[in-house]
Amino acid sequence: MGMLADSGSSAAITAEALVRVWVINHPLTPEQVDCATTVMLKVLDGKCKMPRHEKVRMTWLYDAVKHQPGELLGRDTHQLIVRARHCLYLANMQAQASELPRETLAELDPALTLEVYERRLLAETRLSRPVMKEFKGWIRQQGLLPEKRASQSNASADAA
Repeated sequence: MGMLADSGSSAAITAEALVRVWVINHPLTPEQVDCATTVMLKVLDGKCKMPRHEKVRMTWLYDAVKHQPGELLGRDTHQLIVRARHCLYLANMQAQASELPRETLAELDPALTLEVYERRLLAETRLSRPVMKEFKGWIRQQGLLPEKRASQSNASADAA
């Protein structure tokens, strides 16, 4: 899902737009919307173990489905995510302007970080581990994220 360009034109479809198309072709259930929201919380509080490029795609997935109804997580969770992302955005803009290293949410706003952490724990408690694992497997199977190699799958199975 990298950058695609039409050979006959200079127009390009961004990877983010491809994620939006993927969502149209693979509608998420309310439970899966909750899973995407939970992954977004994990990305924000630094607990997501996915490689960076997968975190970016999961962020785009969240952006594509955040207005869809979830089963367990609601508007308050989405508002918290907006606040946390805004905090990070402002810090990153400032860092770019001054060429300083980017800060994490925990360094920027410990109280907001705690709120994101608590909401993530609540979300993970409400959604069972098998549900999250099934969701991640499904999005890999459907092509949003790359399939895990056998060695990665075996390591995951051993850890479970």
